[in-house]
Amino acid sequence: MEQLGTTDLWEHEVLRCRRAVPQALGSVEHCFSCVHRLCLRDAGLLAATNASLTSTALQKESDAESCSRDASNIGGFHSKDDIWSCEALSSLLPDILTDGLSQVCKQERIMTPTSTAFSELNPDPEVWLNVSRPGNWNTLHVHPGATFSGVYYASGSFDDSLAGRPIMAVGAPEHLSEHSLPQVHQGSAGRQPTGRLDLQLLKVDPEPGVLVVFPSFIPHFVMPFEATDTRYIDPRISLAFNYTTG
Repeated sequence: MEQLGTTDLWEHEVLRCRRAVPQALGSVEHCFSCVHRLCLRDAGLLAATNASLTSTALQKESDAESCSRDASNIGGFHSKDDIWSCEALSSLLPDILTDGLSQVCKQERIMTPTSTAFSELNPDPEVWLNVSRPGNWNTLHVHPGATFSGVYYASGSFDDSLAGRPIMAVGAPEHLSEHSLPQVHQGSAGRQPTGRLDLQLLKVDPEPGVLVVFPSFIPHFVMPFEATDTRYIDPRISLAFNYTTG
């Protein structure tokens, strides 16, 4: 990943993922979209954020305050999409996510001035909490209608295996709607796509304190934990979100 710099809250890196966009008359244009990785810098803020998210997620799981719509999780817990207004998180969550997404939009617009500005994003995103344990996973899915999606990891461990890994199909889908095009960038001097065009899957490290933001059209899934895997004693707690425009 390319280091983009730091803010008061985050260290910011980006991976430019090559994609082939079909054009008229059968030609193909090579462009790229970006997966952003931001890490909380302050150890005290990181600890407080992770503790608050973990306790809130486990309490909502215990109270069975789950999502009523179809979600991608197979097993585990998926909360309602109203966590943005959760009183228990009101002192931390809005400032942290707002700062992270403003940095993402700033960097996207440096690459392409017509990319979505932070001011164009809906100030009330869909936000939910996830609890995953051995035997749980998430099916391949996208977030239709959203502009940016992301996940912040609050707790849980991982190793070099694929067990429990989030995976992104960064070169898909082949055809994009007009709504998605502002998040696709043209290669030019100084900002060429990185990686091979045939490298279609990106493995994400679900490290506590890390925020991953990506265009909502990128398909993604989470590999299953083994149901009897004793490496994962503590559940993985994450916070996920969708930002729309308008």
